[in-house]
Amino acid sequence: MGEPEIIDVHGDARYGWFDGVLTGPRPPDRRLREAQRELSAVGLGAVDITSDGGRFSLLPPEGTLAGDCMTVAHLDAFVLGLRALVAELPESGDVESSLRCTEVFADATRETLVLVEDGDLRAISRTRAVADADRRREPAHVRAAARQPIGWGRLLAVLALSLVVFTIVAWQGGWIDRTMSADAQALSPALERFDGMLAVEVEPYWGDYKVHVRRGAAYPDTPGAVQTRIEGAADTADRAAVNAVADGGDVFVRLEAGDGAVLASRSISLRPLLSNPEAVIEARLPGRIRAVSVRLALDAGAGE
Repeated sequence: MGEPEIIDVHGDARYGWFDGVLTGPRPPDRRLREAQRELSAVGLGAVDITSDGGRFSLLPPEGTLAGDCMTVAHLDAFVLGLRALVAELPESGDVESSLRCTEVFADATRETLVLVEDGDLRAISRTRAVADADRRREPAHVRAAARQPIGWGRLLAVLALSLVVFTIVAWQGGWIDRTMSADAQALSPALERFDGMLAVEVEPYWGDYKVHVRRGAAYPDTPGAVQTRIEGAADTADRAAVNAVADGGDVFVRLEAGDGAVLASRSISLRPLLSNPEAVIEARLPGRIRAVSVRLALDAGAGE
């Protein structure tokens, strides 16, 4: 599973752990309960699956797992369960994975990143030397450390280090950005080629933004209206925008900074608007401090 390794591993893993999260469009609740039950029964520990609006999040088992859990059979069964879940997800949104498995062997550590590409799982592995941080995760070491008394000086040092680590992780993970994100009401919709045909509203949602796209006042709902828009197109890009609306195609919702940099983007399908004048298409974008506008575009745009 994965790409060529740098260091050979020998024997069975002594212990290991999981990090990260898998998120995607929400399937029926019955399927989520079934997946949680099946994945938790693999033998790696309890899996936590939660849902929020139209999306779900899957958290892998917590804590350090002993070597008798981190076997090839257990890991293969876990990946097969994830693959089965991903294959049954709706096509209404992106599937994202930051899941990572770390296995510690006697002479090396193997890290495997689980990605989702084209609706399927892809595992990329690398091996490296065992680091001190890996050894500190060893179950026996953790138990021994828990029994040792800690003085006030050491406690303050640990707390200070924890604060630094938390700040770094919060920054890299986008939590600070979400906490201090620009006010959703202050974001200006940039419709440009879609002006009149579509309308956009933005609302805050737990540090993120919910973008609602619906028919605009000049939505071309007849062949004649479509033809008129096409004949009035200034260039091929304008024509492509009309066709995307008329055919119910895919467009991008982009969160942009003041300098035009794309901070985040999501692809949405306009198909629901074809048959339902009241349909609302929702896209969720992460909160960003530098956010200035939400743009509808034909492409994902260039990031930072």
